[in-house]
Amino acid sequence: MQNACSRAAGLDMHSSPTVTSAGVPAPVQTDASIIDPVQRAFVAYQRGALAEAEQLCQSALGLKADSFEALYLMGIISGQTGRTHQASEFFARAVAVNPNQADAYYNLGVALGELGRHAEALQSYERAIALRPDYAGAHYNKAVTLEQLGRPAEALASYERVLALMPQHVEAHNNRGLVLGHLQRDAEALASYDRAIELKPDYAGAYNNRGVTLARLQRYSEALASHERAIALRPDYPEAYSNRGNVLSDLERHSEALACFDHAVWLKPDYADAYYHRGNALRELHRHQEAVESYERAIALQPDHASAHWNLADCLLLLGDFARGWQEYEWRWKLPRSQQARREFQQPLWLGEERLEGRTILLHGEMGLGDTLLFCRYARNVGRLGGRVILEVQPPLLPLLARLEGVSGALPRGAPLPAIDCHCPLMSLPLAFRTELHNIPAAIPYIHPDPAQVARWRRRLGETSKPRIAFVWSGSVALKNDRRSMALADMLPLRRKCSRAMPLCWSRIVNCVRSAASCTTSPILRPSSS
Repeated sequence: MQNACSRAAGLDMHSSPTVTSAGVPAPVQTDASIIDPVQRAFVAYQRGALAEAEQLCQSALGLKADSFEALYLMGIISGQTGRTHQASEFFARAVAVNPNQADAYYNLGVALGELGRHAEALQSYERAIALRPDYAGAHYNKAVTLEQLGRPAEALASYERVLALMPQHVEAHNNRGLVLGHLQRDAEALASYDRAIELKPDYAGAYNNRGVTLARLQRYSEALASHERAIALRPDYPEAYSNRGNVLSDLERHSEALACFDHAVWLKPDYADAYYHRGNALRELHRHQEAVESYERAIALQPDHASAHWNLADCLLLLGDFARGWQEYEWRWKLPRSQQARREFQQPLWLGEERLEGRTILLHGEMGLGDTLLFCRYARNVGRLGGRVILEVQPPLLPLLARLEGVSGALPRGAPLPAIDCHCPLMSLPLAFRTELHNIPAAIPYIHPDPAQVARWRRRLGETSKPRIAFVWSGSVALKNDRRSMALADMLPLRRKCSRAMPLCWSRIVNCVRSAASCTTSPILRPSSS
């Protein structure tokens, strides 16, 4: 079981396009009664008398309901006075009257984007670009919208089109870096932020984003310096404080990280991610009750914060609150990294409520090999409920777990499944059995190796009068913040010290190859002759 390692970095994307008055056309109607109020409205708008300009536009629309100029100016005034929905309606009416005005489509896109109608906004920007292919502002807003729609590759192409038209567009360089980061092209992202900073040396947001990228590249000292530069430029920058705290956490300087998160939430009391990261720092400092309170604050601010729920579960379990802990642990399925591993079955999830007599249940592993080895102990409990238990595990574990008590049949992950009536992930079984400290399945050993394999290894290793010990020193390469693995060189002094202190036979050191799923035995340490 691992606490969530997902990190919600406070990235700074320049993504606030505003309604612009660019392209407000001069009145062209031949009816003088229409030209006069529209012209006066335009003059009033230019001197900042928005209420007067709006009243004059309304007069013009009373005379001619399809006056493009009046509709367009009403859209601009509505947008600039915070009436976004009205602005979108006026711009939509304007482009219906005159579909050849690129600025009107641009402003319609801005209004639709502010309303969260991003797909429609994208169509408006594309229409503006069709009318004016060199419209850099429309290309830029199109890129922002594509990013909001989760289409980073297309957003990247749009930002590059902006930069082809305007090579010194600072915000496009910054946002291009963000998109490249989403595409896991961090070296290119870093170059994009560097270019933005070269063009605008006081660009705090680019320094902050640069720091996040440097941290992903594990260049922590440079990342720390970049966040500190962002803070120096903008002392009230909560995201930069939070990201500086993340880097300090990576450096295992948790007390300093906690101070950063505290300052971030002081600057921004509704900053859910900072409360989440604060909880992580407190957890690393073994201040678990305070960590619980910080996670709960993050969840109060953002109820669907899956990482906060999952790490809350971890702390609750450490504190012995099993009932809440197992329930919160189900939030692991909402983590972004769990989406690919999540299994979809037509059959229902079993969590202990329904009877199992005469039914077939599939128990399936979901995380690492160690998790499967730990939680497969529940298979016997499930079998005692009268159902037929099918166990699906990672292929390397199949020979070891095929004879697990309570299991009617075992198969490797990816093999065709038999007919089943329900299913349960192995790590949801503690919830299904309402596990508390007193009823943790503890019939040990519950895993029994194949006797033939035991005999084969006994012959290979030779006879000994001492207990044998083997070590696994390397875990999964996919695990971020892997603190369990160590170099073989670090293991050798331990072997020498322990050999003097304990009468053990160090026959093999077992290494899990980090580039593959299989495990191998190292030939470096030969069987002991004693």
